[in-house]
Amino acid sequence: MLYGRGSQETTLFGVPEARNFFSAVGSQLAARGIQSDFSELGNLDGDFNLEPGEYSAAYGLNWVAYPGYFPSVATGADELIEHLNDRTSRCPGEVVVLGGFSQGAHNTNSFDPFTHKCYCYGV
Repeated sequence: MLYGRGSQETTLFGVPEARNFFSAVGSQLAARGIQSDFSELGNLDGDFNLEPGEYSAAYGLNWVAYPGYFPSVATGADELIEHLNDRTSRCPGEVVVLGGFSQGAHNTNSFDPFTHKCYCYGV
């Protein structure tokens, strides 16, 4: 499972929306005997430090006009595509469940899975 945070959740990994997503989807998978793991865009390396090239969930008071929003979405989409391509090259039978809130949902819908080597199921 992979989750994208919403705007204003810039370095708040493990926000309630993410925990609820992982819990709800994880319990459904577990009930079917499917083992799962989870991660968040911007923290794929697990160090809880936002670094250049990692999804920042940038925001502003007027998010449409805020110049950081769309670059943040682009960075998140790039990070997502790179991660999915890496995972599917190493684990070709793996299924990925994507989730996101607000800007994070924008990330998970910012690419075409038919033009990238990935197997994606969005929720």
